[in-house]
Amino acid sequence: VDLLKHLAALGLSFGSAAADPRQHAMADLFQVRAAPLDLARAAGRQSGSLVLLGERWRLAWRRGDELYYRALLKLTQLREARRRPHEDLSGREVQKAAGFVEHGFALLLRQREALQAAVEHCAALDARLERLANLSA
Repeated sequence: VDLLKHLAALGLSFGSAAADPRQHAMADLFQVRAAPLDLARAAGRQSGSLVLLGERWRLAWRRGDELYYRALLKLTQLREARRRPHEDLSGREVQKAAGFVEHGFALLLRQREALQAAVEHCAALDARLERLANLSA
């Protein structure tokens, strides 16, 4: 019960409105767009610093992708376990805990999309910087 109060104090919500609409259909969660793994190609050029940054990005995103699908598996397991909760838990505690997890997963989806947008913005910025450099040369 203290954990549930602490999660609420951290800003998580157990209400169904806090979940992302894509969470209603598991197939939608498997179709969430992934960021481009080749940052240099996304920028349209192969500069040394961008290639190095791109390699670090690719490794970090691959690890993040693994964790995303692991969290998706755990979400599936939670949904199944919620049907047969442990007898020490009340129905309200199970509902709240599951709601907090659903909200946490919605936050994960939003952060994943923010990172994808950041890659696109970095690529666009890099392309503009290259054009500026070409103008001054």
